[in-house]
Amino acid sequence: MHETQTTPSEVAASSQSPTPPALDVQLAELNSLLEEVRKIPVQDPAKTLSVEANFKTVGSPNRVESTVEDQLVIAQLGVASALFTSLKAKDAPTASHSLRVALSCSAWALAHKLPEEVRSEIEIAALLHDIGKIGVPDVVLQKPAPLAEKEQLLIKRQRHIGLSILTSFGASQEIIENVYYSSAWFNGSNPEFDRRGAALPLGGRMLAIVDAFDAMTSDRVYRRAFSRERALTELFQNGGTQFDPELVKDFYDRNALDNPQLLEEITQRWISRLDPQLANARWRMGQLTSAPQDPSTEALFNEKLFDNLQDGLIFVDTNQQIIRWNRTAEHLTGIPMPSMRHKTWNPSLVQLRDDNEEDVTTDNCPVYQATSTGNHVNQRMSIAGRDGKRTAIDMHIIPVTDGSGVVLGATIVFHDVSSEKYLQERVEHLHRKATLDSLTSLHNRAEFDTEFRKLVADHLTRHQPCSLIICDLDKFKGVNDTYGHQAGDQVLIAFAALLKRCSRRGDVTARYGGEEFVMLCANCDNATAAARAEEVRQECASTRHPALDTKPITCSFGVTELQLGDTPETMLRRADRAVYEAKSMGRNTVVQLGSGIDEDDEFQNVGWWSSWWNKTSPALLLERTLVTSVPTNVAIEKLSGFVVDHDAAIVSVEENRVLISLDSCLPTLQRRRGDRSLQFFTELTFVPPEVDAPHAASGSVETVILVKIRPKKHRDRRRRNTLDRARQILASLKSYLVAQESSPRKNSSQAV
Repeated sequence: MHETQTTPSEVAASSQSPTPPALDVQLAELNSLLEEVRKIPVQDPAKTLSVEANFKTVGSPNRVESTVEDQLVIAQLGVASALFTSLKAKDAPTASHSLRVALSCSAWALAHKLPEEVRSEIEIAALLHDIGKIGVPDVVLQKPAPLAEKEQLLIKRQRHIGLSILTSFGASQEIIENVYYSSAWFNGSNPEFDRRGAALPLGGRMLAIVDAFDAMTSDRVYRRAFSRERALTELFQNGGTQFDPELVKDFYDRNALDNPQLLEEITQRWISRLDPQLANARWRMGQLTSAPQDPSTEALFNEKLFDNLQDGLIFVDTNQQIIRWNRTAEHLTGIPMPSMRHKTWNPSLVQLRDDNEEDVTTDNCPVYQATSTGNHVNQRMSIAGRDGKRTAIDMHIIPVTDGSGVVLGATIVFHDVSSEKYLQERVEHLHRKATLDSLTSLHNRAEFDTEFRKLVADHLTRHQPCSLIICDLDKFKGVNDTYGHQAGDQVLIAFAALLKRCSRRGDVTARYGGEEFVMLCANCDNATAAARAEEVRQECASTRHPALDTKPITCSFGVTELQLGDTPETMLRRADRAVYEAKSMGRNTVVQLGSGIDEDDEFQNVGWWSSWWNKTSPALLLERTLVTSVPTNVAIEKLSGFVVDHDAAIVSVEENRVLISLDSCLPTLQRRRGDRSLQFFTELTFVPPEVDAPHAASGSVETVILVKIRPKKHRDRRRRNTLDRARQILASLKSYLVAQESSPRKNSSQAV
């Protein structure tokens, strides 16, 4: 039976006409669902304001950033910015996501040279595409676990709620259609929508891609953010089904979307055209109120104190909702602040245990005891980090009360008392002179090389992410030539201090040589490392140096994450390539390369003797078929990065076959006689796509590569770890090509 399809016009009309009986039934069903999922009591606004007023003496939100966001929103929405403010009050992470999506859509539309009116419609649609979440209960929006079936229905209905809100505010038909069809699948497989393919509005198709990309590359409480390359691979995989495949390719090719200078230009363009009358004309509404004032100097001091305390610091209100969560708390627990803010405190969040190693429940949680009795609590506890390793802490809970003694919330302090921490500090003190750079007091190159090899081997063993950032000061020779070497030394010392401030406990920050610095980030993926590099870049570019006549200096950054099959050398070369690319793009930017370690990746350590049972030809060690979701030209581009980073040599290129020669050495901590470098031949054959393949009709991309690996010398087949090293090469190829193993295709030899 054919299902009835609805259009934005029909949804808009339903919000303006008398409610028919069918809609009454739907509203009754919606109210029933709301009653079933509403488990958290409504918070008293007066108490919330009082809590934040009391906490203001310790730390307050960064209202400078909030002011800029408000100006951007006002420039686009005018009086309708009240809608965005409501969404921000409801769920701040969703509002920030919407603003990022709007800026990226604006940059993309500008790159396409779309008319000004069309760009404005796309920007407004992107800003308000999630406005319907105002009607979704907090218990559903903030739930860290998978949603139940009835909760999923509430999330789906938020789109109709949003369309009703936009219609009531007088939004244009183009804006409503962009929001409505951004949820439609390109191949029309969602029967709710009456359009498919090119019939979908361009703004809706662009919004769908940018919305999905930003969601995948942002942290969530239930998962880490994807790396940029992994997110792009997901877009390619769904091109032709969920997304417009041509726009996905265009999104990948538009390097300008990743250019911070272009995004800054878009931001300034929005603010420069700040005209309340022009913005309000789109809605035919009244005038705007004034923007928030800049924070006071005292508030800035409090903010710095809060974020840089050596103890973990957490604020909760009287309803046990988390208000603040500082950087040390992030380090101790492995949970970032955006994932915890406005969540309800529960001891299971940090796997809290007492000094008898018994799990703490809500019934005996010291936080609940302190807020219910108003008494201070101090207990020895332990918490678990991201990798499951437990840390002993002294947990202090200090109730926050008003002048009449009413409890408004509590301050939770985590003080690390683990013996390992103090042992590490003593060891660092003993080796300070031998391991630190004399000018900057950062680690020297020798110490970095030692720590780098340890961390690579350790993180590969534990299958945990580890990222490397290379920082290269721009045009530094001109500083020495113009202002002298003493001025150059002052700049190096200042930049080293900046890296120290931005590093976390467990990171390795070093001066690699001259004006080059490196930061090795343990338990950190590509997306997080790139965000940290961008934070350093912005602060570096805005810092004025007295030794340079108060002029600033810029820096270029290369970021990469550890991949399966990596050695310290390949990881360092890949990050160095990223720096070179940043320099070629005009300097003062961050470039990220590599796909990182996927949770589904596997690397088995198989003994050398198993090669005797290999069924391939006598000279062949490994033969695999790899499938990647990126186009062939992109796969070849990624293969060139593999060749450069592994210091390999291309022996021959014949039609669609490439033969590569390279050395392999396992990334072990202790080198033995049997661990010497071995030479391998790696042959890659790119199989032409089949015209009648199932994916061809949908427009999706699939590249098939046949891989054959054999030792350069036949006698090396009998050496220790020969097969392990061949598997290491295969794992590295899979990481660079973002590929998975597949069964060999029939008649593949005929395609060679």
